[in-house]
Amino acid sequence: MRPALIVASLLLLVSEVTAQGPDFPKGRPLPPISLTCIHHPDVIESRPGSCPLCKMALVPVRLDSAWTCPVHSSITDDRPGACPLCSRQLIRVTTSLTWTCRAQPGVEHLEPGTCADGTPMIMRRALRPHGNHNPQHGGQFFMAPDNWHHLEGAYPRDRVFRLYLYDDYSRPLTPDRLNKVRARVVTKETFDPSTRKTTELATFPLRVVRNASYLEARVDRAFWPIELTAKVQFEPNAPEHRLDFTFEATTNEPPLTIGTPDASATQQAAPSRVAAPTNNSPSSGSTSSPRASDSESQVAGVVPPVNPLEQSIPEHR
Repeated sequence: MRPALIVASLLLLVSEVTAQGPDFPKGRPLPPISLTCIHHPDVIESRPGSCPLCKMALVPVRLDSAWTCPVHSSITDDRPGACPLCSRQLIRVTTSLTWTCRAQPGVEHLEPGTCADGTPMIMRRALRPHGNHNPQHGGQFFMAPDNWHHLEGAYPRDRVFRLYLYDDYSRPLTPDRLNKVRARVVTKETFDPSTRKTTELATFPLRVVRNASYLEARVDRAFWPIELTAKVQFEPNAPEHRLDFTFEATTNEPPLTIGTPDASATQQAAPSRVAAPTNNSPSSGSTSSPRASDSESQVAGVVPPVNPLEQSIPEHR
């Protein structure tokens, strides 16, 4: 395969948004060239060969860690810091490195060099599928079994569960895709080992919140840690996926500005995790959730603030 064709094929792996910036930091060695699959970018090998999933020939790519804004993906830096547009803390992601010339912006090179006009090539970082598995709202992050969707569960206040849905670049789903999702959250269920069947005892519908990019449900009150199971169907005829969440405390949105005086003191976000959910039967620890009284919730520090969205979320009857 000709080098130009190889590089052109790499463009299929990158996001629509690429970030151009200064050249690679001086004194730092370039990351090695890896080989990956066009159709399965999570396949990364160090030697030439074929994809173990689709048997397509692997193509070269130079991968590197970078820092980008969770809101403005065009902002990319080689060091942590704050987004110049919204002041959010930059998050660490995996990008691919290429170099290009202003006269030929569509031609990508895996090595830095000099353009035909004598000017140095411009380095370009491109986001990759599955290159960002960072929670964006202080919750717990998962990759769905379909290897395309990503999900984040959050428990922002007492009795409220939110489910954020993303594409393979961890970008929020478009409204048309989000409206196709059918989901519910289960807080109590039993599992019969003899029949291998699960019976849901307490379930609550997850509904799209108007003018928001997430689904939300009002759930029953329980002691910490709170165990929830989201069952999600991305399209009408798609299979249903199960994702189990355990929250040790309420989750908080990351601070917008680095150095906010009370940001570190008030942050009580549960530890994030990245995992591929399974369809195994639920554990015995998730078969019931003891209820807590209002006074117990206040002692736990989870008295919910006033939220106008709460008015539109039906209670479980």
